[in-house]
Amino acid sequence: MTTPLLHEFLTAMPDEWSERIALDSGLGALTYGQLKHETQCLAAWLHREGCRPGDRIVVSLPKRIVTVEWILSVLWLGATYVPVDYTAPIERIVKIASNADAVKVITLPDIASKLDESGFDAAKLVAVEGIEEPDAAAPFIAGQAPLPVQPVGKDDLAAFLYTSGSTGDPKGVMLSHENIAVFSQWVVNTYGLTQDDRLTSHAPFHFDLSTMDLYSAFMVGASVYILDEVEKRFPSTLTKIIQKKQITSWYSVPSALMLIEEKGALHKRDLSSLKRIFFAGEVYPMAELRKLMTRLPDITFANLYGPTETNVCTYYTLPGVPSEDEKAIPIGRVCEHYQLSILDDDDNPLPAGEMGEIVITGPGVMKGYWKAEEKTALSRVKGQPDSYRTGDFGIADADGLVMYQGRKDSQVKVQGYRVELNEIENTANAHPAVKE
Repeated sequence: MTTPLLHEFLTAMPDEWSERIALDSGLGALTYGQLKHETQCLAAWLHREGCRPGDRIVVSLPKRIVTVEWILSVLWLGATYVPVDYTAPIERIVKIASNADAVKVITLPDIASKLDESGFDAAKLVAVEGIEEPDAAAPFIAGQAPLPVQPVGKDDLAAFLYTSGSTGDPKGVMLSHENIAVFSQWVVNTYGLTQDDRLTSHAPFHFDLSTMDLYSAFMVGASVYILDEVEKRFPSTLTKIIQKKQITSWYSVPSALMLIEEKGALHKRDLSSLKRIFFAGEVYPMAELRKLMTRLPDITFANLYGPTETNVCTYYTLPGVPSEDEKAIPIGRVCEHYQLSILDDDDNPLPAGEMGEIVITGPGVMKGYWKAEEKTALSRVKGQPDSYRTGDFGIADADGLVMYQGRKDSQVKVQGYRVELNEIENTANAHPAVKE
């Protein structure tokens, strides 16, 4: 499979895409033609401000269309975007921006003020006003000539996604253009996405689920509806959006789907447009999964598994509603661009039916942890630079179907987001009021 680059959908965009809706939201919509032009102009603004290919640029904004434009402008420039939760404590934003050696932090005015007050370099701060307005990019693109796309290679870094770290410091997962693109292309090929699809973007942009929503859609000219923080709080609003916008694909953590099943007024909605529901990030309780699948019988359900370091690496398309006897569903078979091994403590492959650590190898595996060569080395199988030890136990049957068996360490998932319990302990111990 030829490896695409993340901004090729813009550089090679067919003329007939220009008037198609690329991004939609409750605040307005943007066509592919508008998206291309505004992305190029934002990239020109960044270039004028001294940003260059290879630089790291933090994007810490709410989920809006303009946030996607900023992310794409960073890629267009040949730089690396670092999405950071804008609701995180100021100390965490500073820690991530400093660790990434970010040249700019694009954020809300009040957060920029707090960062300035904390002593962060004010020259690096970019305050985006009018985030609720559909033309929030206008002040930056006014008078800018579109910047020609800056060349990048498949190994150049596209994004840093920071995860929880056991030492108390976030870990920067370095993802290349190839890492994200091969996954996005796999989604297109496996589940048959086309330009007629309409996807939702539910996950935060600092969460790896978001890469599927955006880039898989962009590769085929589909439309993405950006769900904001308020919409996500109200399950009945979400089902209204699915009906009104004729959404065809949904991807989220199971907990969001459980709320939709419980409080989404499914009996009042016509959800016949919906073709696929993908879920990942946490275990879906079987009783709850049966409920939703029974309520939505004509939809393809798929369980996707994989840590941030590999994105999705195994998948299981459910053949039907699980029976009452089934206590869990598989995490599935390995994606076609990967190899999966079940290894013992000495890195020896285990036969079918025996439990060991799930190890993934292939072009989607991260380039490593930023400024953490030792951690990177520990995450690899010796002699295999494109491998990743997931830290998860699994059992594979003779046909390669894998059942998840739990974690090796003290890591937990909170609404699909990975948290090291040691990070909580270290942070608590750092507080002056905590003796032990």
